[in-house]
Amino acid sequence: MIPVTTARTCDAHMFHRPKPIAQELHHVVPQAWQKFWRPDTGIGLWHPETVPLCPTGHRNVHHYIVAKMQAVASKDHIRIPNNKEAQIAQLALTIWIEAGGSLMDLVRAGQWGQA
Repeated sequence: MIPVTTARTCDAHMFHRPKPIAQELHHVVPQAWQKFWRPDTGIGLWHPETVPLCPTGHRNVHHYIVAKMQAVASKDHIRIPNNKEAQIAQLALTIWIEAGGSLMDLVRAGQWGQA
């Protein structure tokens, strides 16, 4: 899948060296999750919000989503850095739960939040 690009700045980093050639739009709630389950909102993506990220920031957010989902699966408490990328990852889980979704259902279905 080719990422959608945008001219907006990266929401995860204040500065970049080297400057990224492109920015990617990251769906706050992974699209695969939204296709797996949806609250009663009709069809399509029920949480279409995106944040612009540099390619590295995008991969790091997905890394943190996977780490958080692995912690859910193992019922373990893991220590994740408190940085902007980890906060964006946590937002995915928070929105999912607040909408009525089950993290354990995602785990059982193998929906870890990979890009």
